Amino acid sequence: MAARSVQVGDIVESTCRKCNDVTGHTIVSILEGEISKVECRGCGSVHKYRPVSKSKNSKAAASSSSASQSKKAASKGKKGPTAKEKEAQQLAEQWYKQWQSRMETKDPAESKTYSMQGQFQNNDLIDHPSFGLGIVQRTIPPNKIDVLFQDGEKRLRCAPISNPDQPAAK
Repeated sequence: MAARSVQVGDIVESTCRKCNDVTGHTIVSILEGEISKVECRGCGSVHKYRPVSKSKNSKAAASSSSASQSKKAASKGKKGPTAKEKEAQQLAEQWYKQWQSRMETKDPAESKTYSMQGQFQNNDLIDHPSFGLGIVQRTIPPNKIDVLFQDGEKRLRCAPISNPDQPAAK
């Protein structure tokens, strides 16, 4: 069986220093019949071809590979939520509890369908096509409302709101 020469685009094993492992690489360039540059299929880095040393037996390669995989898993695995993530989680829980308590007094059948051309008042129950049922928290003249939905508060556009505190235009 004749040995097939390598070509650009073929897959070879190479040592990737970014991944810190022996991984599959795509050949990017060949100079004078020798592989010059490769692209790691794991991380995407392009670097000089580093052939896998033949002195490594399969047992050593397997143990180093599994060790590097466990290191990767440990570095990628989070130890716990950050302070920002905890704060965001608490805020989401507060919104949900507030939404749930306010929904107890509302009848979903009496909700208004949300439209940007619709007019809404405080405490109106609206049905949004993406966010679901929500309760108008406040109106922001001239044309915005803050609505509390199950997953948080959203600011939505609406038809111009007439402010009862302002005198009517003549």
